[in-house]
Amino acid sequence: MLTVGFCVGIVALPLGIVGMVYSSQVKDKFNRADLAGAQDASAKAKLFSIASLVVLGVSILLAIILFVVMFVVVAASAGNNF
Repeated sequence: MLTVGFCVGIVALPLGIVGMVYSSQVKDKFNRADLAGAQDASAKAKLFSIASLVVLGVSILLAIILFVVMFVVVAASAGNNF
């Protein structure tokens, strides 16, 4: 289960890093009076952060479905041997 947790985190990690990079640019651009650039960086940071959360959620959901299917297959193949 721990391995799946690490794999799920690794899937969403690149998008989260890109979101953090864009979010770090917002304050710098705002302080340089580049309001359009700050708004653009903010919108991109929001987009990548939401995309990271969606990918993470879908990955977790798929992992849960995989475990349920594996449990059902193993339970069905074991039959009454308990």
